[in-house]
Amino acid sequence: MNGANVERFRPRGSAAFVLVAIVATAIGLVNAGDRYRTGRPVLTGQPFTWWGVTWPYLVRAWIWAGLYPAVAALCRRWPLAPVRRRGTLAVHLAAAAVFTFVAMLLNFVALNFLAEGRVALADLLGTPFRQSLVLGWRYHLLLYALVLAAAAGVESASRARAQALRDTELRTRLAAVRLETLRAQLHPHFLFNTLNGVLPLIEDDPQAAVRAVGELSALFRESLTDGAPLSTVEAELRFLERYLGLLKLRFGERLSYSLEATPEAASARVPRLLLQPLVENAVRHGLSRVRAGGRIEVDVRRVHDRLVLEVRDDGPGVSGDAPFAPGLGLTSTRARLQALHQERQTFELLSRPGGGAVAHIELPYEVAT
Repeated sequence: MNGANVERFRPRGSAAFVLVAIVATAIGLVNAGDRYRTGRPVLTGQPFTWWGVTWPYLVRAWIWAGLYPAVAALCRRWPLAPVRRRGTLAVHLAAAAVFTFVAMLLNFVALNFLAEGRVALADLLGTPFRQSLVLGWRYHLLLYALVLAAAAGVESASRARAQALRDTELRTRLAAVRLETLRAQLHPHFLFNTLNGVLPLIEDDPQAAVRAVGELSALFRESLTDGAPLSTVEAELRFLERYLGLLKLRFGERLSYSLEATPEAASARVPRLLLQPLVENAVRHGLSRVRAGGRIEVDVRRVHDRLVLEVRDDGPGVSGDAPFAPGLGLTSTRARLQALHQERQTFELLSRPGGGAVAHIELPYEVAT
């Protein structure tokens, strides 16, 4: 995670300051309302009006709102939770004394400046200010504690969001590495299995074997051209068409197939080489076990917000005790789907009621951009 992403979650913007200012204003108005109900002015000699009672409380509240950025900066440097540096408690105790003194001084000077019958600053900072410190430090210390709590809460939330973003990016990178590893395993698996299928043609039909090797070379080159882990249903079906055409050189009329996808499904994103291992499994465990051959059907469609992919064959079917074949192709397919979509995907390999097997996959429907 780079520094720019972390900074997005720092409470340095105006949003936190505006929120604190609003809360401080609300507290000032509540305190002024309580004082107004008592019938006593805030400042001696001031007229007893709603505004005359309210504005001193607003001044005090806005002073503390203005100090919020400094308190927030202190929290970033010396976080309260978790405490990671020695002396954090001492720093915050010292800061409480300094901020309380500064706020009381600013408040005292501001009230004198705005009130009628101002007192000279030299006279003001003598006995009157010392009396104000004795009488008001507890209240200002409480205000400091409230501002500190707000700053600490915002900082803690920002750190939690930044950590969550770092965790998400780490999981994404790990998933990408895992997908690339699985994809790298599929390429030699695909090549060797297809070569093994072509070998019987060398003695039976040398010309077909030559065509098969050329087609296999084109297929393998196509699978390596784009290193992206995702493809589209349309591209996968084109690749599958060439792959099945290669298999027909070996099986001839024993193999028939159909590839269908609805227009919406054709543009959906899927893992690259998702369908080929399923078709390979159907041929190996279905068609090749039946002397008369059989049929492979690939059907892809959108159902609401899901993409449904099915590869069907009319071979001997699948044992209920072994829902997945142990081969690398299906194992890698299941692992890639889990890495990409976690619990949002479904992958089942089951017997069909009328005979044969069906590989059924459901994914979130996502359109390629």
